[in-house]
Amino acid sequence: MNEKLDKVFVYGTLMEGYGNHRVVQEYVADIVSATTTGELYQLTGYPGMLEGNDTVHGELITLKPDTEGEAISAMDRLEGHPNFYKRTIQTVCTGEGTEHKAYVYIYQNGIHPDHYIPGGDWGVDVEENFAI
Repeated sequence: MNEKLDKVFVYGTLMEGYGNHRVVQEYVADIVSATTTGELYQLTGYPGMLEGNDTVHGELITLKPDTEGEAISAMDRLEGHPNFYKRTIQTVCTGEGTEHKAYVYIYQNGIHPDHYIPGGDWGVDVEENFAI
């Protein structure tokens, strides 16, 4: 993957307000709500996305100039790229309808079909099913 991008679509713990956002926080220039295609599953405290045709909700992070390499390396380490999650490039659509190419992490291991998140929104799933 030789193409260099300054955008990453996140759909789980890297989103603003969740525990792993700290990994990317210093590199963030902008965050907007966005969607992409795939299938989302609840794993153990975090989601996994597979390739698919459903809508997955998350955030499109634009990285600060000249921080892209460091930011992507930090996320690759967290996501276990390329064995646990594989970083790919997909089209992402913002709430305003603008399309962007962005890095997306696709889960690479087995998933139980019962863990499918029908609405494609991990944040909503966590709030509805795991609230204390």
